Amino acid sequence: MPDVPTNKLSVYLIKEEYSEHKDILKKFDTLQTKDVNGVGILYFGESHTFKPLWIDKFFGSALGEDIKKLFNASSKAILLAKVKVATNKERVFAIPFGYGWTFLNHGI
Repeated sequence: MPDVPTNKLSVYLIKEEYSEHKDILKKFDTLQTKDVNGVGILYFGESHTFKPLWIDKFFGSALGEDIKKLFNASSKAILLAKVKVATNKERVFAIPFGYGWTFLNHGI
């Protein structure tokens, strides 16, 4: 049987008193969004590439232009989904990707 690629996900159940996305997420107005039909809304921020600190420390300028192949990226996104949990009750679940967990307000 071939190996099936897998990823581990964290799923956060948002406290019952928080149902508005603007109350759940930090800097709500600065995030970009994409509606994921039938699932929820994906919120994401800008990704930026940067040079790891250890490169200059250990290699200086010896790597030349090839250095850009070693840059890191800080991608982050979070999916907020309303899920029916009882006949007349919905709760919000948050599924972060990358550093998306940093978008969550503390204590929600």
